Amino acid sequence: MNQKTTEEMVPLLWFFPYFFEERILQNIPSLNMMDYKVEYENHKKYGMNLTSKGSP
Repeated sequence: MNQKTTEEMVPLLWFFPYFFEERILQNIPSLNMMDYKVEYENHKKYGMNLTSKGSP
């Protein structure tokens, strides 16, 4: 068995509601998080042309 150890990064795309951010970072502090806003083309409540503000 090869005794070499290598560190390899594995690409990960993980979707969670923004209010989970604190809990996720407590458990995985090395995780780099990005914010994306999702819009739906064919949904009455979550459509693209709404006048109300969405989540931060």
